[in-house]
Amino acid sequence: MKIEEIVDYAMPAMLAEKALKETHQFMLAKQPMKAMEVGIMAIKYVHDMLDAIEENMLDAIEEKQK
Repeated sequence: MKIEEIVDYAMPAMLAEKALKETHQFMLAKQPMKAMEVGIMAIKYVHDMLDAIEENMLDAIEEKQK
């Protein structure tokens, strides 16, 4: 039995959205160091989301070629 890892784009997208909101809140609270830290995490989550989307695209292309 072949087990494949399913990478979902939705969870990292939601985490990125949350991190961006927190970044904004830290800036309003005049805490730029915390804002930078959380903002960098948002970028990581967006990267993870794009990786998942790319994987789905490649899977779709592979299916079409069969």
